[in-house]
Amino acid sequence: MCVVLDISSFDHIDHSKSNIIKKLDFAFRQDIIKKFDGYFKRPYSDVLKSIIIGDKSTLSWDIKNSFSGSWIMHILVVSGLHVGFISIIVLFILKLAGAVFKKSFAVKHSFYIFYCFVTDANLPALRSAVMFSCVIFSLSLDREPLIYNSFALSALIIPIIPPATIVF
Repeated sequence: MCVVLDISSFDHIDHSKSNIIKKLDFAFRQDIIKKFDGYFKRPYSDVLKSIIIGDKSTLSWDIKNSFSGSWIMHILVVSGLHVGFISIIVLFILKLAGAVFKKSFAVKHSFYIFYCFVTDANLPALRSAVMFSCVIFSLSLDREPLIYNSFALSALIIPIIPPATIVF
């Protein structure tokens, strides 16, 4: 078997020269990693980092093999499930705080969009954030959030976003 690896270009991203959102995102992500490493022992912190922010770089081969062998590897990948959890938690907290649903539209979106950026804007999380935005937008307009309409609108929006602009 012959394998060829061709790297035509390599870009090093210097986070000190990034915009404020990228700096905040990187600092928040590093803070989460540092806290998980400080509060939990090694294999548990690695699994938590993978589940919460999608950092699978420190997972051992044994853990990856155990999760894939039991068919629950999708838990370790940040996806729509995680964005949904974050969104539900934010909606619940805003409801407890007494925020008006229509007026807190920007606040709700900022939380799960920021979460997508903390997870390095991987495509499943980004797709889920766009779809959840369509549902929340329809609820803010006092419309029934029909899942097929939200799916169709997000299917029109997602190809417009060039992936190179969201990669950190």
